[in-house]
Amino acid sequence: MLNDDPPPSETPPTPESPRRFRDETLLVLLTVVAVAGIALINVPHETRPATPELCADCGEVIGIHESGSAEGTPGAAASEAQIVIDVRMLDGSLRTVKQNARNVDIGDHVHVNGNALSSRS
Repeated sequence: MLNDDPPPSETPPTPESPRRFRDETLLVLLTVVAVAGIALINVPHETRPATPELCADCGEVIGIHESGSAEGTPGAAASEAQIVIDVRMLDGSLRTVKQNARNVDIGDHVHVNGNALSSRS
């Protein structure tokens, strides 16, 4: 006979059997909880797309127009004409920058430093 366990009828119940069953059941439940906890910790979490760093002086060019003699300002010479650039900042505010030459286009992302604009990648 391959089975070394005695038949059930030959094993009389002992007072320790319910206690042993309870202890083994508790051990199995704790093992299941531990495995479930490990599995839950190792589940890949949904990643969020990286948010760009907020830059208080960064925005997008939304408008470009000339001021000075082009608007009919009395006494203004053509050399005094300035380019007025409207920039919508990342915080939603609007800044107007005046420059002597146009170096940006509408839609460009820029960094505003006083009346100087630099490209922002």
